[in-house]
Amino acid sequence: MWIDDGSEDGTLSKLKAAKFKLSKDFDIKIISHKKNYGYGRTIRNSFALSNGDYLVTYDSDCCYDYKIILELINKAQDNQADMVNVSYVLGNKDMNVSFVRNLISKASILIYKLFFLSLKRKNISYYNCSFRIYRLDKFKSMEVHSDDFNACAEVMIRACELNYKILEIAGENIGRKYGSSKMKVLRNIFNHFYFIFSYKIKFLKKSSNINNSYNFY
Repeated sequence: MWIDDGSEDGTLSKLKAAKFKLSKDFDIKIISHKKNYGYGRTIRNSFALSNGDYLVTYDSDCCYDYKIILELINKAQDNQADMVNVSYVLGNKDMNVSFVRNLISKASILIYKLFFLSLKRKNISYYNCSFRIYRLDKFKSMEVHSDDFNACAEVMIRACELNYKILEIAGENIGRKYGSSKMKVLRNIFNHFYFIFSYKIKFLKKSSNINNSYNFY
């Protein structure tokens, strides 16, 4: 399954062409959001609409070695884990990003640990990486309210509080290879704090109906 998050750069037409080329060997479905909702809506639709036993999500900026996917699969299957997370923290190296991004990353780790003791109990080292493997039946109906990149942290917190079996492997963030980041830093910081406080006081709005937010191809 491929998801196009309402892109305006010709992504959908490229996906359709690739699907046609691969149609003899693979049954690929394309989901195109009617507008650009953000990473959170994409991961929510991935949970709801994917089939199979496991779902692997990978950072679109290719900042981790894709060969780690095999390690993720083996770790999940060998240990019957519900989620395996890739953590640059375990690799004992800073991310290959700007000083400001590294600072924000480290600050977010401290802030989330302060507010969510379940992260401490599970001994999770990093929450914002989208390079993970999920046991799909555990996440298919999970409520995810965040539409922005902070959805990674929300999914991790919800999984910890549901006492899912979560493991981590080390992975070096070697930096973006293609394009430029679409992350709006200030908006992302605001969304992290909004999620934390609204979650703690149970003020999160209900997720919108995802069935009306995309087209199938």
